[in-house]
Amino acid sequence: MTFINGTQFINTAGDAVHGHGGSMIKVGGYYYWFGENTYPNGPFASIPVYRSTDLHTWEFRNSALSLTSAPELRNAGVWRPRVIYNARTQQYVLFVRKENYPSPMTENKAASIQALKFGARMYFPSKVTTVDTSGERLGISLFGGIEILARAVIIATGAHYRSLPIARWGEFENAGIYYACTELEVRSCAGREVAVVGGANSAGQAALFLSSRGCTVDLVVRGEDIGARMSSYLVNRIVSDPMISVRASTEITALEGDTSLESVRMTNSVTGEEAVKPCRGLFCFIGADPASGWLYGDCSVDGNGFIRTDAHIPTEDLGQHWQNLGRGPLPFETSIPGVFAAGDVRHGSIKRAAAAVGEGASAVSSVHQVVGVRL
Repeated sequence: MTFINGTQFINTAGDAVHGHGGSMIKVGGYYYWFGENTYPNGPFASIPVYRSTDLHTWEFRNSALSLTSAPELRNAGVWRPRVIYNARTQQYVLFVRKENYPSPMTENKAASIQALKFGARMYFPSKVTTVDTSGERLGISLFGGIEILARAVIIATGAHYRSLPIARWGEFENAGIYYACTELEVRSCAGREVAVVGGANSAGQAALFLSSRGCTVDLVVRGEDIGARMSSYLVNRIVSDPMISVRASTEITALEGDTSLESVRMTNSVTGEEAVKPCRGLFCFIGADPASGWLYGDCSVDGNGFIRTDAHIPTEDLGQHWQNLGRGPLPFETSIPGVFAAGDVRHGSIKRAAAAVGEGASAVSSVHQVVGVRL
């Protein structure tokens, strides 16, 4: 079949087929085309999916990606969609090239591409269910019945930061509610009224940092004593800072705003008194839950579920297998020989992205010792 260059195809509904820069895959008796659909000035609109039996008549099926499913791509340039089938996981995977996308995930995606170039195999979305240590190699079981055999494992599953059980909380996440207090988050509310929730050091440090950027800060502490879980040097600085008001025995009970957070309701748990305060940024530091539940019973963890490594592992958690090995745990190694942990899931980590990256690199060095890699 021959077509003149520049021919515009239409689908069965009479609409233009957006096929520029796309790719095709055949499944059964159908050819599926994944195309590019952009706005006239270039930004991403969608990746439409069409199917055909004869490569001539095309039927629009759905959008594999759109601004409805991924509104964060509104200002992105998304090009060259490619779809492959992973026979092992029985899943189809969509790859695209993106540009001008100010996302914190950019570096992660770039790292993924680099890993693929070096021959790494990726399983996503996949959930690990168990680790089998009974064989010569470690057996990693994935949800769906897939098993991976490995000589070493690095656990970097992170932690889920706790939120408050308040209506509209999810609506205001990244639109006024934050779980970190860095220069990036503070830019949106510098010089404005903000609130920090929490009574430990991370909350105190956040309050002082916000104050230094000209913010009027309400430090909301559920307990009656700010010094119960916070270091005295932070308490002294906070109580002497005119930009910070400590709200002890107080909780945030309601959130208000249109498309972003505008105010919060604070309730004193002792007196019952309520007050609505302007708030353009709510910084939540009430702890995190590690993604380590699938390891319970197999690996040494602390009282909160964070994985203990190397010197943090109690002697009683090191079994006979360590004596047989004739060595102790290497840096970032868990109570299971050959299994390592890095980042927020690890007991004693400082819960910062840069630190997690460093821990991962250090854990790889220990893996090299375990598997006998010569560098």
